[in-house]
Amino acid sequence: MKDSISLIGLVTLRLIDSNQNIKKEIVIKNAITNYGRNMFAGRVQGTSPVAPSHIGVGTGTQAFDPALTNLATQLHRQALTRTLITTNVSNDTCRCTATIPAGTATGTLTEACLANVSTTGNMISYIAIDPAIEKLVSDGLIITWDLISN
Repeated sequence: MKDSISLIGLVTLRLIDSNQNIKKEIVIKNAITNYGRNMFAGRVQGTSPVAPSHIGVGTGTQAFDPALTNLATQLHRQALTRTLITTNVSNDTCRCTATIPAGTATGTLTEACLANVSTTGNMISYIAIDPAIEKLVSDGLIITWDLISN
């Protein structure tokens, strides 16, 4: 019998207005960086750096390269919460959720990342936000980053 495992990332971005109405919702598949692959293998082995702790957003554009470590133009990194949920089998998905509040990271958001530090570097996975999200001063943004072992 042959078995394999893969890691799939699905990112849901919900732009909400000041009345908590959803203005826009998009779902994007992520790309895992070299750092992310090393982190996951290291966590299984027991010597890896800390788990994902922040979601970053930015206004830059760049072609994905597994060697990327940062967003092209980062605006903000927000602390996240992690939970295990069930997608296909019990506890096969790590759900990372962050809410970027009104007044923070406003502008045309075109990229996001999952990271394990609050500033720059240590980018685990990356998405280009397409179509871009126009986040106004009064808008919040809820980002749900699901890492599914498949």
